[in-house]
Amino acid sequence: MTKLIDKQGWLDEIAVKSKCEIRDVKSVIQKYDIQQSPNTGIPKHLKILEVSFSGTKEGKFLNDFDFSFDNLNSGIYGVLSDINLRGKTTILETIKWLIRGSSSSLFQDGVKGWIKKASLKFKINDIQYQVKLEQCKSEVSGVLLTEKESIIAEFYSNDEFENCMSEFMIKEFSLDRISAFRKGKLKEQVGSKVNHNWASLASALFISTNYSSLFGDVTTDGLSNRLMNMYLGLPWISTHTNLKTVQSQINSENKVEGIHLDKETERKRKRYLEITSELEEIEKKIITIPSDKDVQEVLKKTREDYGSISRNLTQLDTALRSLSEDFRTSKETKLNDIIKVNNFKEDRAANTIFKRLNPVCCPHCDNEITKEKIEKEKTSHQCAICDEPLLVSEDAEVLLNELITNSKSSEKTFNAIDREYKKQKKYHSELSSKLIQFQKDISFRENELSKFSERQQLEKEIMRLQILKEEYTVNDSELKLPKKNDFIDEGLIIKKAIEVTEGRFKVLQEDLLNKVSNEILRISKLVGLGHIESVKLTSNPHLKLEKDGSSTSYSKCSEGEKLRLKVITTIALLSVAEKENVGRHPGVLLIDSPGAQEVADEDLNSLIEGLKQLTKELPFLQIIIASRASDVVLSQIDENHRKHAKGDSYLW
Repeated sequence: MTKLIDKQGWLDEIAVKSKCEIRDVKSVIQKYDIQQSPNTGIPKHLKILEVSFSGTKEGKFLNDFDFSFDNLNSGIYGVLSDINLRGKTTILETIKWLIRGSSSSLFQDGVKGWIKKASLKFKINDIQYQVKLEQCKSEVSGVLLTEKESIIAEFYSNDEFENCMSEFMIKEFSLDRISAFRKGKLKEQVGSKVNHNWASLASALFISTNYSSLFGDVTTDGLSNRLMNMYLGLPWISTHTNLKTVQSQINSENKVEGIHLDKETERKRKRYLEITSELEEIEKKIITIPSDKDVQEVLKKTREDYGSISRNLTQLDTALRSLSEDFRTSKETKLNDIIKVNNFKEDRAANTIFKRLNPVCCPHCDNEITKEKIEKEKTSHQCAICDEPLLVSEDAEVLLNELITNSKSSEKTFNAIDREYKKQKKYHSELSSKLIQFQKDISFRENELSKFSERQQLEKEIMRLQILKEEYTVNDSELKLPKKNDFIDEGLIIKKAIEVTEGRFKVLQEDLLNKVSNEILRISKLVGLGHIESVKLTSNPHLKLEKDGSSTSYSKCSEGEKLRLKVITTIALLSVAEKENVGRHPGVLLIDSPGAQEVADEDLNSLIEGLKQLTKELPFLQIIIASRASDVVLSQIDENHRKHAKGDSYLW
């Protein structure tokens, strides 16, 4: 109990081993949709009860057919014919089609197209099911039923049929879809994830004439390895498989990214050398052409002076506009002050003359000026006519002096502004002349430079190439793959997740593989492989053998030996699973043409006799063999356990 308490959760253990935050571990696991599968598989048994199909042949033979093989149970059954090409393989392929939900590549399209109706009754443990279909123009429709004909699922196309059986079988046998990573066709391409459903998983039930893989008949995507571990019933195996797929995906992405980086680096290096060579050639050529440096410097200075004068003129224009306004205002003030002085003098003279006349009446209305008004004028200095104040000679003199002073002041101001205005206008004229001259100088220098156009072009080209050379320089930082995520090392987390997951099934896997290896060795004696001295089944899976005093392996055996080893390896796995109550293999084997693979009659007899013995040891085991009806086969398979096409007749 202490060990369970001390045990860490799967995600926590990954976080500890990878030294990453738990949230980062969860983020990566969720990103790649990695599901935890801690359950151990518990054996369930599939048993085929009846297969039937009917239709019409086409081509050479035009006849209807209606085949049925019923009353099937545990044990060995045979689909036999005295000569080849009598429909044995078609029967096995039809069973495979109905179990898998899709036909295999070995099922000829033409022959499959003859079938109009097909049905398979089967049991899983003690519960009976039936799948029935009809086929029209290569598309199927049908139904999956319980024994009481309750509908589990209906399907109306080939895809729906495959999905129907896949979902049903995977759920019934506690299996998981197996993922694998398939490399890209080109090394510059990232591969892709491939999901294998029940149609691929079911390949472990069928043994055809291709023995290249130890488990199943699918050799791609490392499926043999995944099938063995899945059917061993190991916990966490689908999690491990998905993690390995993700690891391959990440490695492929990094590898392809590295290839593209290497190609880009090589391209840059090549271009860098081209630019360097081109630059050296131009630098050699420009040495032979006179320099226009002096002209460029003079032109630069002239342009700077031109710009300075242009700015000064702009400022001077503003100042002149202001001075012009001051000039106009001061001139008006000066003239007004002169007029005021003159008017004052004229008024004073007229007043003096008028007073000497001693008027007795108003010059406008002829009213008499009385003596009292005249006396008042003398005493109060107010006009006897209009009562306006009269300037005495002293006041008039003061006022005149004031007007003269103002007039002189305004004239002085005007003269000062006038001088400054003329001065600035003269300066403006001088600057304008200089600006015109600089324009001429610039045009002259630019005209001179046109004589150096070849050198200029070369210098421009040198500048361009120098920029390109810098751009195509390969830095050390460019030789390193950038991390896709600066905070999460996905590759490390997946790697540690694989290690943690393996730790959760490794001990059980090694124990089961040792027991399966011992069982293979025991069964080998029953099927005519007594010369095998030791067997070691690895998790790859590889079957290492000691036979006839030397080391060898499954791949180096003869075809006849491979057939028997492939059959007994699957049965050994089933045997251990039954004893240990752990496993997921359904317990059905379909074997096609065992007598065709260099198997002598004596060895074939040993194979079938051994299989009969194994069906007694494993009462759930069901084996259906398609073979020529040799005396050995007929002697080993009971008459009520076989379909036999005798002579030239057909099985259907």
